[in-house]
Amino acid sequence: MINKETNFNLNQLKIFHTAAKLQSFTRAAEALCLTQPGVSKHIKDLEEYYGLSLFDRLGKKVILSFYIAYLRDKYISRLMETFFQFLVYNP
Repeated sequence: MINKETNFNLNQLKIFHTAAKLQSFTRAAEALCLTQPGVSKHIKDLEEYYGLSLFDRLGKKVILSFYIAYLRDKYISRLMETFFQFLVYNP
């Protein structure tokens, strides 16, 4: 369930990032020691909350939707890199 106060929590961000990086909900689940239905549920909750598709599903493979890929290219990659570097140096 989406935390309405912060829009999403860090766990959901990590799930989204891992699924995008691995292009697979199944592989993201394995990497995060979660179930595939659990990963799918988190992604579905995010998509419903924001009212847009985060991924295009191509069989078992998923790729970022056009709009999300555009945002990633423009803003999110730099932001996420900075954020994860912050986490590494400030546990």
